[in-house]
Amino acid sequence: MHVPSPPAADSSQAPARWTLACTVALAATSAAAAGFVTRAGFAPDPSAAAWTSFPIDDAWIHQVYARGIAAGDWFQYNPGEPETGATSPLWAVVLAGVHGLGWPVVPATKGLGVVLTAAAAVIGFGLARRLAGPLSAWLYLLALPALPYVGFASVSGTEVPLFVMLQLAVAQRALAGRWRDAGLVAGLAVLARPEGLVLLPALAVAAVLAQPPAAVTPGDVTTRPPAPTQRWAALATVAMRPVLPALAVQLPWVAYCVRATGQPLAATFYAKTEALGLVPFGQWFKVAAFLSWQPFLGAQLDSAAAAVVGGALGLLCIGFGIAHLYRSARAGLVLLAAPALLFLLGLAARLPLGRLAGADEPGSLANFYFARYLLPAVPLLLLVWAIGVGVLVGHATRLWTARRSRPAPSVIRMGLVAALIALPVASSAVHARHLHRVFARDCWEIDRLDGDAGRWIAAHLPADAVLGVNDAGALRYFGGRRTVDLLGLNSHRILAVRAALREVPPKSPQATALLQWFWKKEGIDHVAIFPRWNLELLAGQHFERMKSFDVQHNTIAGDRTVVVARVVPRPQ
Repeated sequence: MHVPSPPAADSSQAPARWTLACTVALAATSAAAAGFVTRAGFAPDPSAAAWTSFPIDDAWIHQVYARGIAAGDWFQYNPGEPETGATSPLWAVVLAGVHGLGWPVVPATKGLGVVLTAAAAVIGFGLARRLAGPLSAWLYLLALPALPYVGFASVSGTEVPLFVMLQLAVAQRALAGRWRDAGLVAGLAVLARPEGLVLLPALAVAAVLAQPPAAVTPGDVTTRPPAPTQRWAALATVAMRPVLPALAVQLPWVAYCVRATGQPLAATFYAKTEALGLVPFGQWFKVAAFLSWQPFLGAQLDSAAAAVVGGALGLLCIGFGIAHLYRSARAGLVLLAAPALLFLLGLAARLPLGRLAGADEPGSLANFYFARYLLPAVPLLLLVWAIGVGVLVGHATRLWTARRSRPAPSVIRMGLVAALIALPVASSAVHARHLHRVFARDCWEIDRLDGDAGRWIAAHLPADAVLGVNDAGALRYFGGRRTVDLLGLNSHRILAVRAALREVPPKSPQATALLQWFWKKEGIDHVAIFPRWNLELLAGQHFERMKSFDVQHNTIAGDRTVVVARVVPRPQ
């Protein structure tokens, strides 16, 4: 099905319109981001941790790889040791430019996230304008940066803004009829997050839907119908047109992963995911809860009535958006709604999600550690919602015109828009105010635990020390010592050891022999660990405590304490 062309516009005004959209998007995103990095007074420490650190240790893991790439050591966690611990290899490559240019790492990375989020808002502006008109376009442009989790992500130092921008760019290129370009961008999206693979089947289906029947019907149908195999071959040719470029972009990374680890995906996939069954009802319930926390699908207000009304209005707008896309642009529906659904279902089936609790509680699904996995679906759903708002307002004003035989005044249109967005706006303000405090504390916590411990290690441990860790980002970045990631994310060989331990009884002779072999082979002589988190590889070892780093309440780290200790050799 062809996507309808947007209404004709004065071409002389187009550059001005896009310049204004870019300016508004950057200003809105900067204002939202500033709300997070300028609220450091909420942190337990008066230092400006929100400016000088990241709210999650995984951001520092990508900085480790980025620094190595800038120095010519491509994807090496330790010099000379190729690894695949960068969940987003593309993000590591982008950040390598920051290191290569010598820019201050933390503020430059946060600024890059702001620019990418603004770019995503502008791309969404173009999509909404093409699919539904200017009202939906301007609403999306302002709403995306205002979403609290999106603002959080923009200055988190993670790859989320990059992936959000790329997935919107895939839809933009595809709906413009540039399918090969869409495939190339989709390939980059997969390198930004492996979940981007769900974009490929969506692209294939959208490519078929966007073609006129003649494009997928070989032969002269007026004389003889095509054979089923011919039609399927024609459909496959159309479907693969965007998919093949995407696969070509990914091939070098897959080849590298196989060479480095023997597996086609990054080690983080095998370390963090597990099969949770085909129907994980508990996981689906958590996903639904997360979506209900988004202002346009619920309400973060202390009122059950507001939550019910907000949720009902949000679902109504999304329903109108889906119906509009189904009637006028089915390829757009597939590219926006299908990936969001596949993201959420796939993650619910593979990634154990946190518990339902407040965002300032450890292990909470509302905390950014888990929210970042589900977050890429939210901008797509927001776009469908914005389209639905525009369509709903259009229907209402046309009904007014039909009944009163005169156009609806602008005040009526604006009143309808205000009624539909009042609860989302209020909810965003309340939710953002809470997440500001969480963001500052998370940044402080990572800096106080992993950052300070890493800096102490750099100053006090021998240069040839081998460090075992169970949080692998800031400790490696600041510590500067050869580091063994005991979780296996950045030391892929550990995954086989952990798997072997699960096959034998705990504390059995087989487990003891395996652990002794592991410690001898790795040569770990110091550790920097959370003493109550993922300790199966430390069983039976003896340590001499050297230094501790503590916080009173942990939100984002694995524990409230990091202990640096010397390994005491076992008596022979």
